[in-house]
Amino acid sequence: MLVFAVSLLSACADAPAPSSMPARPPMAEFLVAAGDSTYWVRADAQGMRVRSAPILLARHAERFFELRIAERITDFLDAEFVQEELFAQPLGSADSVLLFSDDAVRASMSAWMRANPGEAPIDLAEDDAPEPESVASDFLEVIDVHGPWVSWSHALDLDVVGAEDHLHRRHRGVTNLTSGARATLDSLMSPDEAMRIRTIGRASLDTMRAVVARATDERAQRAQATLHTFEFVDSAFSITDVEHQPAVVFHVAGTSSDGEALELLLPPIALLEQPIWWREVAPTLPMWTPDSVGVRWGNERYHVVGVVDSARATLRLALTADATPGVEWPIAVVPMPAYQFMVLDSATFGPEARAALLRAFDRAAGDDPYSTRASNPTPNVSRLPSRFAMTPRPARHVSESSHVSSELIMPQDANILGHVFGGAIMAMVDKAAAVAAFRHARTNCVTASIDRVDFKEPIHVGELVSCHASVNFVGTTSMEVGVRVESEDLISGIRRHTNTCYLTFVAIDRNGRPVPIPQVIPETPEQQRRYAAAQDRRRRRLEERQAEARSES
Repeated sequence: MLVFAVSLLSACADAPAPSSMPARPPMAEFLVAAGDSTYWVRADAQGMRVRSAPILLARHAERFFELRIAERITDFLDAEFVQEELFAQPLGSADSVLLFSDDAVRASMSAWMRANPGEAPIDLAEDDAPEPESVASDFLEVIDVHGPWVSWSHALDLDVVGAEDHLHRRHRGVTNLTSGARATLDSLMSPDEAMRIRTIGRASLDTMRAVVARATDERAQRAQATLHTFEFVDSAFSITDVEHQPAVVFHVAGTSSDGEALELLLPPIALLEQPIWWREVAPTLPMWTPDSVGVRWGNERYHVVGVVDSARATLRLALTADATPGVEWPIAVVPMPAYQFMVLDSATFGPEARAALLRAFDRAAGDDPYSTRASNPTPNVSRLPSRFAMTPRPARHVSESSHVSSELIMPQDANILGHVFGGAIMAMVDKAAAVAAFRHARTNCVTASIDRVDFKEPIHVGELVSCHASVNFVGTTSMEVGVRVESEDLISGIRRHTNTCYLTFVAIDRNGRPVPIPQVIPETPEQQRRYAAAQDRRRRRLEERQAEARSES
């Protein structure tokens, strides 16, 4: 669920303007995409005005498109089916272009209904609705937009009781937002360049295979068993940029020994020739400083500069002009990452375009996220009731929601032996995990379950207990938050790892209904290990529920 109320700063209270600052900023109007929102900034004789909305826009041939993910959720007592589709809608038009759709969830749902003719849909508002034992879900994410090309990723997970095989699939692709046509290397670049990129991609995968095959450590040996499942497909790629030059990132999918989806992103391959469509892309890209703490966009009249905070969570934006060197007009503090800049103060941005953009912002900032509908009708599946929502849902990095809380253990927290009560530790763990869950989902969350907790060592009165919480894995409406508990003797400085706990949280709206949340992006090797382990725990929990259901039937 995206945050629909965004706090903006038209002026920064902790950075007062110098007395010599000109009264008026330069005339400017532009869009900045940052975090999960787009910011519409306008500076003129009346001052600086900033508006935001949870909307993802693309611009091609001087026309704006809104990228929207349509989600259909149908719940039964024992099953949940979630299907997502990606659309591009030109602003000011009632028509939409379907960019991606997969029929696997719909087919799985039809098969499950035939096998369970007595089951009826349920309302998730019911307090006693159990966790479904069968789940089939899509997850779509827009990776990036470059002119007319939309790069996306798709995850499919089918874990349905009674099905012959569980299916887990991951892949990426690029689609033209005006035609809905799937991109190929030959449609993006010259034939010679496409052949070169294809050859380098295959060679890169072969090199990785050879390196893993020669390695002898335990991790590599586990990987060697899956090497044969990775297959190079030259249409599975996304577009990125390397030093402001177009580049291609190939995605290679594989399968683990237990059927789970594996994926490998090959290193970016830069194009030697700039295609024509890149001309409109280059001005929208951020120019980062070498230390990645400052960013800059702009044109010949003004520039937008940004400074990243020490936690790398927010970006402080300001407006500058060459005519007044050294002077900055504060704009807003926006969440990271910031990734797109689009100038609006040009002759091509006329009254009709402005009115269409205003309507899109009004709709996206509305109170009810379920009020949006796709222009393209979604096929009716047995006319079953469902919730239907469309909203951009960019993923968030683990570091954006991680949280650490500390508390000094007092005598009232411990038993007669001076050891802290287990219940007191669990209360600290739940609070720390809740902060991480709220930060990631940016909506209300409730604790759904707590996995097994082992108290490795006792914690004593006078020690400082720290709970390190981070989101390990995200499903559709739920997430696993891992908490590592450490105690510190403040006299000796000795720290001990005393507990590890995994909690599942479900994101809910103001009516108590589960709502979709952004996926999580593990960045470091340790975060990637936790992600994989959380996936394995989720699979085991599903298998346990299935076994319990079979034993009760």
